[in-house]
Amino acid sequence: MGPKEQAEYLFFCIGWGRENAVTRPEDGDIDRNLRALVEKHNSDIKKPGVIINVGNGYYKPRNWVLVEMLEYKEYRNKYNSREKKLHDKGKAMDCKFYRSELMNEIPYETYEQLSLPV
Repeated sequence: MGPKEQAEYLFFCIGWGRENAVTRPEDGDIDRNLRALVEKHNSDIKKPGVIINVGNGYYKPRNWVLVEMLEYKEYRNKYNSREKKLHDKGKAMDCKFYRSELMNEIPYETYEQLSLPV
């Protein structure tokens, strides 16, 4: 059984509640495939339950169990933080790219290479 099939097997073992958590595999290929399946599942509004991992393994938290609700909030906060960092990085990159003073730093020969044929 290859890494993809092993990841699919682990994915289908993920259940409701932290007592049914599936630990992350040590094999990097299997782990990467499993994370991709979890990402796809969480992005599909039609799939039941969200899958989280806050250190205990992957599981679907139940919103009426306090500790699972808190772990979901922890997972969501981490996601929001990553999202904000990516957004800020993108803004900084745009700022650097479109800065007009940058054009003064490019040698004249580069402008000739960038020009389009008329």
